[in-house]
Amino acid sequence: MLHKSLIAIILADILYIVYCSMKLSMIPIWTLVLLAVSGFLFYVMTALVTEKMVKSSLNDGNAFCVRAGLVKTGGKELLSGILSVSSGMLMYYVRKGDLGGVRLVWSADVQTLEEYSIGKIDEYHSGIRLKLKGEDSEYLFSSKKIASMEKEFRVALGWPDEEN
Repeated sequence: MLHKSLIAIILADILYIVYCSMKLSMIPIWTLVLLAVSGFLFYVMTALVTEKMVKSSLNDGNAFCVRAGLVKTGGKELLSGILSVSSGMLMYYVRKGDLGGVRLVWSADVQTLEEYSIGKIDEYHSGIRLKLKGEDSEYLFSSKKIASMEKEFRVALGWPDEEN
């Protein structure tokens, strides 16, 4: 609910900026500061998920976590969150609400993971592509950081190191 109030503040501030620029031929600095602060708060309340939030939710300080975006509906929608591996489960968490917390939106048992590939996952994103046993579809997670964390990812899965 708080993020809806921030949307109203942002829109009112933009209208005031337009009014000031047209009538007064100047834009008060405080309106730009208010716009920046409101935009930052909106991002924090709607999309920010941290590793600490996920690890405390899992009660596992050693869980593998990487910031990623779940690519949905043919690459047209990106759900911001964290991909985690803990206790033999692959999990994807997003922000629960305005005041914090995380919500599990996708999970799969590590045993059902048939294969994965890291690299370009579609024409817009690089990240990781997960293929589960018995399913035709693949799960796409955009993440630039996952490529540098592949060794930690394999350890979290319990898979042996790849032979070079």
